[in-house]
Parts: sequence; structure tokens; C-alpha cells
Amino acid sequence: MIKVIPLPGEPVTLEHLQKLVHLLEYPERDNIVGIASVSMNEIVVLKPVTVVNNAWNRKEEEKRVAKLLKRIDQECDFSIQMAIGDYFPELVGIAKSYETAKATIESSHISDGPILFYQDRKLSVLVSSIKHDPWRATQLKAPIEKLVAADSKGVMLKTLRTFFEQNCDLAQTCETLHIHRNTLRYRLEKIEQTTKLNINNLDEKVQLYLALKCL
Repeated sequence: MIKVIPLPGEPVTLEHLQKLVHLLEYPERDNIVGIASVSMNEIVVLKPVTVVNNAWNRKEEEKRVAKLLKRIDQECDFSIQMAIGDYFPELVGIAKSYETAKATIESSHISDGPILFYQDRKLSVLVSSIKHDPWRATQLKAPIEKLVAADSKGVMLKTLRTFFEQNCDLAQTCETLHIHRNTLRYRLEKIEQTTKLNINNLDEKVQLYLALKCL
């Protein structure tokens, strides 16, 4: 699925979408391209994939996407954000692939970059549905909201994000934040005190991680 992003202050028009459809159809004639929503600036692309050992060849898809981005940069006055769904075999898999691509682009922001692979964002995509369930979202985000309220400069929140981004590796987190290990330990203890969640407890650590994903 592709979303057209216009230049600042300029709306997306039907002509923009039609031009992108043309770029997707030529010279590649094996693509099936359709405008999914004019109001949402969305286009759906169905294309064959190279399958090896029941898995699709991601590198080939990345090459195709790179060529498309280059053409858009050279020929168009707009940019795009493309979400590539997962591969599912047989005809019924087309609908499943479409759903994963749609969910990926709906759960993302422009700042996430032009190319989004569902496989890289699976957890974020799956968790994003919780945001639309007020009761569950409120329960999940409660500890993090306490942290935000008590952390006016955002230091603790940044530390927690970095900690998870570095796969909970203390040394890597310290290196990324340019802080001493004792400083990191102090901050993590403050986070535990504020959120009432123990980072060394797997269940409570997962709660913190998912709460961040829901922000």
C-alpha cells in the first residue's frame, strides 16, 4: 500500500494519484495497481514475488522500491510512504497481505520513513489496535503517564526508550546516552519507583515496553 505525500501547503489531487499509478504500471507490466482511496491518498499494488523455501525474496523487493523512489524523486512533485505487507501463500493470502500492509501504514507516521516493512514493525502494528480500545489503552499507558508527569525534562522517558531500543543491554544504553553505568542504574530505579513496575520482572518489563508502543 502506498500513501502519496504532497509538498507543504499543496493538496494531493487525483492527478497525483494517477501519475503514481502510471509509474507503477510502466515499464513493469506485472503490477496490478488501483486507487484505494482518493480522500486518503492511498494506492494498492499487487505484484508477484520471488519465493524460495516458502519465503519471499526481500532483497529483490528492496531493489524495486529503490528504483521507484528514484523515479518519483526525478519525475514527481510529491513523495510517498510505502507499506509492504507480509507474504501469504495461495489466493486467499492476497487479502491477508493487504491487511498487514494497510495496518502498517495506518499505525505509522511520515517521520518513520518512506519504506515500511510489516516484518520490521510487526509488534508496533499489532499493538496499535489497542490504542482504539479506550479501556485497555488507558490501563496500559497508566504507568508511563505517571512517568511523563514526574519527568518534566523527559530524561527518564528517553532513558527508558533507549534501554529498550538497545535490547535492554546496559552497556549499549550507557554508550548511546553517553552516561555512566551508575547513572543508568539510578535512572532505572527512579523509573521503577514512579511506575511501580519492576524492570527485572519479565511481565512488568513487557508492560512498560507495550505502554511505550502505545504512546
